[in-house]
Amino acid sequence: MTHTFVKGAFMKATFENNTERGRGYARLRLAEVADSSSGGWRFSLCRASDMTYLGRSGWQNAEDFTEPEAYTTEGDNLILHIGPDVVDKLDPNENYRIALQGGDQPSQKATFAITTLNRTLMDAQGHIASGVAKKTAAAPPPPQPVPDEAPSPADTAPPLPPPVPAAPPKSRSAMMLPALLVLLLLAGGGGAYWYMTQTKAPPPAEIDAGNKAEEARKAEEAEEVRKAEEARIAEQKRKAEEAKTPPPSARERANMYLRGNPTPQGAMELAAQLPSTSAEEQDAAFRLWYFAADKGDLTAALDWARAVDPTLPAWGTIPKNGAEAWSLYAKAAPQHPDAANALRNLKEWMETEAKNGNKEATAWIRIIADDTAKLKR
Repeated sequence: MTHTFVKGAFMKATFENNTERGRGYARLRLAEVADSSSGGWRFSLCRASDMTYLGRSGWQNAEDFTEPEAYTTEGDNLILHIGPDVVDKLDPNENYRIALQGGDQPSQKATFAITTLNRTLMDAQGHIASGVAKKTAAAPPPPQPVPDEAPSPADTAPPLPPPVPAAPPKSRSAMMLPALLVLLLLAGGGGAYWYMTQTKAPPPAEIDAGNKAEEARKAEEAEEVRKAEEARIAEQKRKAEEAKTPPPSARERANMYLRGNPTPQGAMELAAQLPSTSAEEQDAAFRLWYFAADKGDLTAALDWARAVDPTLPAWGTIPKNGAEAWSLYAKAAPQHPDAANALRNLKEWMETEAKNGNKEATAWIRIIADDTAKLKR
């Protein structure tokens, strides 16, 4: 049976979880497929983060086409049914480019993003995980011992001065008077000495507490000095390690940025900063252009078009594609006058190459003509 899909100018792809079949099964819904096929469909998947292709043994540099488990149609949509051999190798929050082949027709390409996968929603038995560990109530803290009360001043009252001897008979008063004066002086001096020692000098307990506080303060200051010295040594080691470690490559910088929270503007700024001498460095810039163009940046679309334009020198390991370059130039032309000039040059080159027997140029011209005809409908 032959199916023809001619709804729009560009093929569109959408990833859908196949919840009816369970974990590890999904559908690739393709809308606005440009050509018809009676010999079955094949597809390849390219991961945007590192521009590798899905193969039978995993992700690889060479493009590899595979057949879906089955394909069906819904109106103008072509649906490719895929199983765990493909789904289990895909990652959420990742962009992919699908290339579709039908019989001997040229490849048709589209991009799509994955936000959820059945394999991340269910456990090995296909059940959604649930349950929250119960919290154990913390035991109340043990009662703190109550310190003994300090002795009251009444318990340490000074001793009473010795009693004054009774006055002797008048006949002996003259003899006892000097002794009484001496006794009174001794008693008064003893009381004064006791008062001064009890009120002016701190008790031994207070002296011991003061010594401990001073020792604790000195220990705290010593600890702060030790920590500051450790921090200084650690910073010196860190700087020494940074000096030994080579800076990240252009590919590593591009991959780290795209795996974070990238924006089209940030991707274009980083692409302008990266070196572009080697093929690997040029591929890193292309990944950033690809991401930004996919988000609607027309400057990135123009850079992407130049990378795949067969009339321009090779850019990294990116394959040339005249039809793809034509569509990207057309998209960027309203904002960039250079794109219109590039379209004219590309058209003249493909027509000349087709007359000279270049089959790729002939196929690209046919694809462009079909796309133009669809736009006029």
